[in-house]
Amino acid sequence: MRISLKLGRLNCELSSLFGIFSRGMLTATKEDFKYCCLQRLGLRTEISERELDLFLMGNTLLKDKNYIEREDFIAVFEGAILQARHEWQNQEALGETLSRDFNNTFGATASRPQTQARLMQTYNETEVLQVIADAIIKGSLEQIS
Repeated sequence: MRISLKLGRLNCELSSLFGIFSRGMLTATKEDFKYCCLQRLGLRTEISERELDLFLMGNTLLKDKNYIEREDFIAVFEGAILQARHEWQNQEALGETLSRDFNNTFGATASRPQTQARLMQTYNETEVLQVIADAIIKGSLEQIS
């Protein structure tokens, strides 16, 4: 699933990923979920709102609710996110191996790809935390208004 592929690249726990959709609350509305998928995760070109509606209506854990709980999110996405994370890490490792082999062949150093991978993981975690913080602030401002 395309949502899992995006979330699989983020280096944080699944329960923390739920905060992207819930703005730090215990539940997320289905509308918030769709907005986050299409806008915050940038999936508008890869998935339509109609496809998301069909997914939400067709899932046995979510179809009879107007909201998504953290446990439901984990139950629905855990396997797919972990698989996507595993595949992404394998691609990263393969890229580092190919880069190291190339550098060994042509005499360059191989430390740069490893440094880039570490920076990317840090950036992803920071990005997730920023999205959660922004969502909490936005939710607080909406409650004040």
